[in-house]
Amino acid sequence: MNNEPQKQEQNPDPRPVDPKEKDRKVVIRILKIAAFTVCAILVVYLLLTVIEKVRGNAGGKETETEDKSIAAIFYDADFDEDITKDQGYMDQDRNIYFTDPDMGTTVSLNEDTLPGADPEVRFLYEVINYVIAGDTEAYQNCLAKSYLDTLEGGQVAPFTPQKLYEINISRYLINEDGTKTYKVEYMIYKNNGTYRSDVGSDAIKPSFFTLESYGESFRITQIINYRTT
Repeated sequence: MNNEPQKQEQNPDPRPVDPKEKDRKVVIRILKIAAFTVCAILVVYLLLTVIEKVRGNAGGKETETEDKSIAAIFYDADFDEDITKDQGYMDQDRNIYFTDPDMGTTVSLNEDTLPGADPEVRFLYEVINYVIAGDTEAYQNCLAKSYLDTLEGGQVAPFTPQKLYEINISRYLINEDGTKTYKVEYMIYKNNGTYRSDVGSDAIKPSFFTLESYGESFRITQIINYRTT
């Protein structure tokens, strides 16, 4: 009987690692880390760019709106700004349109179409242009005393030239007292909140103007910047 201990079989020696293969794996690992780092930096950069754009390159600041329920980004107010120098605004549709809900038609108001428009529409056309020009005094002269009495100090707070665009006037209703209410819709490019602080830039929140006859013209007796009925 053979009592000699049996020799354990040993696995053959593993193949030696090719130095070139090892270097290749190291290079691939480094490239993956570098690619991930670049992507992370790019994502952060894009996020910061978007945030900066929203806040406004002209110095936008976050402010609460009048109803305290919506936060809006308002741009810094410049009462001496020439808004025609803002190419971004000039590229918008700055025409003023009138929509007749009864006829289902919409026309651009200009020197050819204004003479045939309702006198109330011609009046509101002027009012809108006062707003665009930032002419607070002329705008205030369009308001009835009864409405001015509801404002702080009995007068309109000064506002800058307003970059209104996509402007539309439409008939809304005839009130029981015979006055007429018109709906006026528009967006404000780079809104600074001096005229409308209840809406942000590039958004629509209609205004409803109620007019009463005043000699050969009209006066605004009420402005509601939002209504559900």
